[in-house]
Amino acid sequence: MLIQLPLTQVRDHWIFVKDRLPALLPDIADEGANVNNILYALMVGVMQLWKISDTPAPDAISRGFVLTTILGDVTDSATLLVYAVIIIDKRAKVDPDADLNTICQYAKSRGCTKIGAFTGNEKVIELLKNKGFKTTTYASMDVEGGQ
Repeated sequence: MLIQLPLTQVRDHWIFVKDRLPALLPDIADEGANVNNILYALMVGVMQLWKISDTPAPDAISRGFVLTTILGDVTDSATLLVYAVIIIDKRAKVDPDADLNTICQYAKSRGCTKIGAFTGNEKVIELLKNKGFKTTTYASMDVEGGQ
């Protein structure tokens, strides 16, 4: 079950996120990026922190976290980007359909027309395709290493 954490709870859960996050940053982030910038984005509401839990109870054990943010485009479309998924306990009772529905409802409420994610995990890509996601290839290069 996915539960969006209010801003007042972000700092309390940050301890579970901060050390795991550097290894899970999407390709659009710089290698070695300062994760405190992500904490700041969460604290000011630019990013959202979702708790993966077995029950909706406020004191339920956190089994993992999802970070999202909204990307705008010059065409006036907005995409809710699943920025990172952190699994703490693999025994989490996850319902992909219900969790995707939660994310979709949130995206709609924020004016998004798409949901996106970066992943190289073939199992995740196949799962996303089965849920109706289009997949594409993303290429990037550090400007410092360019020709």
